[in-house]
Amino acid sequence: MKTCYQLKSSLGFVGIFGHEMDVSPCCTWSPHGLAPHIKISENGETNYLNWVTLRKKVTDERTLPFEERHLSKACFNCHNYFECSDEEAVHLPKQIHNIFISMYPSPCQARCIYCPLCRDGSFDMSKNREQTQKTFQGIVNTIKYIVDRGLIYEDGHIAFTSGEISIHPFRDQLVKASGNIPKRFSSNVFNFSQEIADCLSVDSRTTINLSIDCGTSKTWHKIKGRDNFNEIIANLKLYKYHCIDSNQIELKYIWLPGINDSSEDLEGIVYILGQLDIAKIIISDNFELPPEEIHVGLDMFKDTMTQHGIEIVPINRISAFI
Repeated sequence: MKTCYQLKSSLGFVGIFGHEMDVSPCCTWSPHGLAPHIKISENGETNYLNWVTLRKKVTDERTLPFEERHLSKACFNCHNYFECSDEEAVHLPKQIHNIFISMYPSPCQARCIYCPLCRDGSFDMSKNREQTQKTFQGIVNTIKYIVDRGLIYEDGHIAFTSGEISIHPFRDQLVKASGNIPKRFSSNVFNFSQEIADCLSVDSRTTINLSIDCGTSKTWHKIKGRDNFNEIIANLKLYKYHCIDSNQIELKYIWLPGINDSSEDLEGIVYILGQLDIAKIIISDNFELPPEEIHVGLDMFKDTMTQHGIEIVPINRISAFI
């Protein structure tokens, strides 16, 4: 038997308007097609109950061969789909551990060279404006329904990863609907948001995550398409001032061999981590990078971080090389 942690306790608002996936228990895409999903309505209760029903139907397919599956073909060879007892597979808790919002179009000022969304117009919220507003209102209503009824665990969290949350037109509504649930803000930190800072200042479990990807202004400009590195560092320091714990600021380094692997960048990120009193860094691969190129230059990254006592937290495919 097999199941998945995401399937058991995650609710995601994931997709690009005009495509099929809107609400899903899944955190990833699959070579066998889209993950199990349902369409969003403006009714929060309906969305939650439809998600519960979808989760049960996907679980019921756990014993079927690939060709006989209707909803869970995407699960079949997913790396998150693990062996378990039948009892564990069918146990679906009523409460949710985490909610993640990664719905587009959503605005973002950065033009990261590894981001396909900035190439296809996914940041333009003027497209399908009426449907966009209805969909995000449905997300707000669903989160409010879940939070108001205690359907998310106290140690759960809500992750905001749709474009740049600090300038999102539904930011205030999404944050308000989240109540006192810990929040994970993914941000480019191009500007400082007092609302995000206030969330950091009242709950040490709330975090802000920046894919900094470099340690010099020259490389930042090359990767992000904007020459504002000094402003980014200044905004990070402002957020740090509002944090209860230094671990509330998370810096991620998306590894780009030949672009951000110089000694200047590595020493630069070490210096920045020191300024912010952060003792760890997340490292991830660029998902467009061929598997055989992921490890290129990683030894120097590992050596530099280790020499300065910085903990490396690898995620995604790069975990196999750290």
